[in-house]
Amino acid sequence: MKKIAFFFLSTFLLTACSQTEKTSATGDKAMEGEASTDQSEAGAQPLAAVCVWDNLSVRAEPNAKSKYITSISIGETLTLLGESAVDSSDNNRAYARVSLADGKEGWAQSLLVIEGGMAAVFTDDVSIYKRPDLLTKSDKSFSQMDIVAIKSLQDDWAEVVGKRNEGTWIETGWVKKENLSPKPVDIAAAKFGRIALNEKDMEKRKQAISDIVNNPDFSGSTFIPRLEGELEGMSIDPMAEPADSVAAQQ
Repeated sequence: MKKIAFFFLSTFLLTACSQTEKTSATGDKAMEGEASTDQSEAGAQPLAAVCVWDNLSVRAEPNAKSKYITSISIGETLTLLGESAVDSSDNNRAYARVSLADGKEGWAQSLLVIEGGMAAVFTDDVSIYKRPDLLTKSDKSFSQMDIVAIKSLQDDWAEVVGKRNEGTWIETGWVKKENLSPKPVDIAAAKFGRIALNEKDMEKRKQAISDIVNNPDFSGSTFIPRLEGELEGMSIDPMAEPADSVAAQQ
């Protein structure tokens, strides 16, 4: 746990350093429907960000009807290029120009890419607090395998943003950071594990979980034991008689 805490701290220190180099945008706000290029012209540095919505579309222009380029996975790290735009024809939906790890660039909804955030996944169910104070506990919670972006850290607390398994949209709140894992293998296993566990067809669910458990790329994830348990539970024939019952009949 100390290693994870150190990882959190060092990552946020690096992010903070890069933020200090950012030059503020100049001039008035961009006209509706136009990209704001002031930051780039002023020498703004690209900023790391995290996507908190699965299969978020990246488009050639800042509007939902523009040419589709690719999609971003929940928990994926990307780069903000310092340009923003608002689509006035779609409820003033805000967009940010992004660059992905493979070099592809385009526009994505800025609300769903968290600037300066760090991807993490919950290793257990946790309560959500309004502030970093035990007195501010809410009636909501994040579930194990929920993927979020960490916005800030304070002592043993983390401010996170993301969609709860039981929710319908992204939410922000404070949680105990000891229940978060920033490991890429845990984030990936959680994403595909959640999809597998939500599969309604028993055989398809069993196969999907088996594919994850047997994939060596996920062998180091903290979620493998849980998935193995789910798989074992599905492998038990509910019609089979207990061994001691069979022996008694002989």
